[in-house]
Amino acid sequence: MTKLTILAATFMALLLLFEASRITATVEDEEMRNPGMRTCRKQVQQLKNLRNCQEYMKEQIHDGKQLNHKNDEYYHYPEECCDELRQMDSKCRCEGLKQAINQLMKKGKLQGEDLSDAYWIARDLPMRCGLRPGHCRMQ
Repeated sequence: MTKLTILAATFMALLLLFEASRITATVEDEEMRNPGMRTCRKQVQQLKNLRNCQEYMKEQIHDGKQLNHKNDEYYHYPEECCDELRQMDSKCRCEGLKQAINQLMKKGKLQGEDLSDAYWIARDLPMRCGLRPGHCRMQ
């Protein structure tokens, strides 16, 4: 039983590493096709990878306060995250949130269902902050 658990954990770790490298390669490909993406990455880096948005998403996931996918009930207004998003060009906000999630994943702070929840939370963050675009298309 212990060997099976170790094997499953190893498999999950390899799967997460593969996913992280795939996302990194995709981001680099997108930058080559869309030079504006480089501007967005710069904005995200200047805002320390949207650190407050990362913290907000982790809080929502780990404290059990994440957005219920079936209703529009919001439990907490993410003011610090909204401030970060306001400092970005509107065309970069969704990409910035994707990069924030990617950073959490690289640090090992998001995996499995938590990763899926982070995308659900990020999808509506601009709308919750009263910003455009209202919704982000997430994977």
